[in-house]
Formats: sequence, C-alpha cells, structure tokens
Amino acid sequence: MASFLVGFLLPSLLLAGALTLVSVLLYPKALGGGLVFSGWIPFNSSIINQFTEDAKKTPILWSHGIDDKTVLLEAGQAALPFLQQAGVTCELKKEDGTFHTAAIGVLMELIGATAVYSAGGSHVSVDLNYSLYSTAKIQEEVKIEARLVGKKEDLNAAIIEIRRDYDEELIATGRLWMRLLMTSFNLYVKLNGVDQVSKL
Repeated sequence: MASFLVGFLLPSLLLAGALTLVSVLLYPKALGGGLVFSGWIPFNSSIINQFTEDAKKTPILWSHGIDDKTVLLEAGQAALPFLQQAGVTCELKKEDGTFHTAAIGVLMELIGATAVYSAGGSHVSVDLNYSLYSTAKIQEEVKIEARLVGKKEDLNAAIIEIRRDYDEELIATGRLWMRLLMTSFNLYVKLNGVDQVSKL
C-alpha cells in the first residue's frame, strides 16, 4: 500500500504545497508520491544533504495554474531544477484553470470530514469514493454540500456534492467513511463556559 502527501492552494492553506515538500523530503522513508498544487520551494540548497536516499525516491507531481496570481507560475517552474539537482523526480504540469480532479478529491474529503466532525469526536478517514460528472474553471463559483448520512458502530458516513453555482450542474459526488479515533487522551475546549471535546 502506497502513502501519499498532498498539498494544494486555498486562501487559508497557502503553505500546504511547501509543507508537503518539507514532509516528503525530510521523511526518512520513500512514500508513494507527493502532490503539490500551486506551491513553491520553502528552502535553499543547503538543506539537500538532509534528504535521505529513500526520501529522494518519492516522486513529486507538481500542478500549477498558468494564471495563478497568488503563487506565480515562475515559483513552480523554479522548483523543477532544484528538485532534479537534489536527485528527486518531479513532473511539473501547467494547468489551464480547470478544477483539477485530484483537488476535487482533496476538497471533498475536507468538506466531508467537516460534516462528520460536527457529529462530535475526532475521526480518521478510512474510505473516500467519488465520481466526476463535469468540470469547472477555478474562477467559477461552486456549491459544496456535505451531510452526515450514516452511522454504524464507530463509523460515520458523509455524502458530498459539488455543483456549479450558476446552473446547478453536478460536478462531483462522493461518500466519505470516517472512523472514530481512539486516543488515550481527550482534548477539551470551553464553549460558553462548558467543556466540550475538541473537533480539531
């Protein structure tokens, strides 16, 4: 079974791609792959000697929008020679602004997890299945709806739908199963003076 780390750009997650690179390249073992959406290299060449030989075997797929105004395409293009110099395989894909299918999957998991967390407790994803029906451009507004639809013992399921806002066309739908995370400790927070288990 392969492990992957994924980073993508949303206004609140501007460092996700950089964090993916740091996590993949400083991890002592090879992973199945690293996926970066609109990111940049967060370090200079002095760190290359800290990359283990196994970590260098992890391939990186770097997807960058050609019209990205937040993280310029040049930042993504500069990553390729840096990673190749370090001995890391990296493929850079320039995207035309179409909502990338991998980004849709990651977004569906994040929004589905939010619905599951609303039921209480901390959970971990165990299965995500989704189908794609259409596409959207990055600047198009979409509606994302997730609702809790099932519970079986310590498993919760959420259904997620993404629709284009202006015509309600279905872009993707999916089901996320999450398992209650069993920990030896509980994180409590106060809400209006009442202790509650943290949903973070």
